[in-house]
Amino acid sequence: MSEALKRAAQAVVVNWAHPGELAAAVRTLALVLQDDTPPKPAPDLLDTPVCPYCGSDSVTQDATAAYNPDSGKWELVDICDTVWCNTCGRDTSRGTIPRREYEAAHR
Repeated sequence: MSEALKRAAQAVVVNWAHPGELAAAVRTLALVLQDDTPPKPAPDLLDTPVCPYCGSDSVTQDATAAYNPDSGKWELVDICDTVWCNTCGRDTSRGTIPRREYEAAHR
């Protein structure tokens, strides 16, 4: 727990009986908690799907979307089997592979 978080939590406890000061202490605590959240780990780039033919990560997969009038947004309904490599133009519908596998096979 960071020092800023400890101080903010202590201020909430100390000001419990004083509503005006308590509200300010709680707001401060909320801000500190928001800043104290650990960042999400970066994705492992070696797990990025790549074309099994050329190793490019510029692959796309067809999908179907439908408009939802309740939300006012397009929503993904289905993901199709067709996958294309935008670099070499080949159909990779048999499947992409993680970059680590492509690199290991092409050393």
